[in-house]
Amino acid sequence: TTFGLSAGAVEVYEKLWGESGQADGFLAGGAALKFLVTSGLSQADLKTIWGLSDTVAPKGKLSKDEFFRAAKLVALDIHNSGKLTMAV
Repeated sequence: TTFGLSAGAVEVYEKLWGESGQADGFLAGGAALKFLVTSGLSQADLKTIWGLSDTVAPKGKLSKDEFFRAAKLVALDIHNSGKLTMAV
């Protein structure tokens, strides 16, 4: 699923997914955290984003769709100056 993403955004997220270190279709929690922290968002925002993204078993790792969701939420939070948590 592409969550209403533009073709350009899908291309960017596909590239990030390819560079993420995912294995067997999942990105382990530690690697996902490493990626998310590079956004510069607060720990509270990242926790919210993780909770909204890691929704399907196995928990503690992100599927490609979950990764795309997390990346989109990070972008929205950055774009909205850290107001994602309040909007959700």
